[in-house]
Amino acid sequence: MPKISLGFGISVIASAILTPFIMSWWKRAAPPAKASEFDARGMDALRARNNRIDVIGTALSFCGLLTAFPFYFGRAHWNSPWPIGLGFGMMVIFPVTFFWAATRHGGIGRWREFWRFYELKWGVGIRGVSWVFVPAAILGIVSLVAILSDI
Repeated sequence: MPKISLGFGISVIASAILTPFIMSWWKRAAPPAKASEFDARGMDALRARNNRIDVIGTALSFCGLLTAFPFYFGRAHWNSPWPIGLGFGMMVIFPVTFFWAATRHGGIGRWREFWRFYELKWGVGIRGVSWVFVPAAILGIVSLVAILSDI
């Protein structure tokens, strides 16, 4: 059974402490748009249509992060940062792919409605979401390519 390092424990504690501060800054740096074509529906209607999708996406986000674990705790131990990059990338790619699949039948309007709900629920505008999601997804793809080239 693998041992959990002190560094891992410190990372978990630091994450728990820093996350509220980072989220607060992120919300101030990139607030949601003041108005949207979906505002007439009201937050309750948006929540009824989109919250289940977001909750599943959140679970998929954690599943994506777990993709790094087999590389470090599996039979072949990696001494590379690429699996961490893969985990962070899949943390974005898994849920966004699900969001697309869950809203695709409603067209681009349904896709935009979901993202309006997302920015209102989390308090971060879509511009701010893209600041994190796009680089993380790129990192995940680059990491996957690097891992596959090492195998």
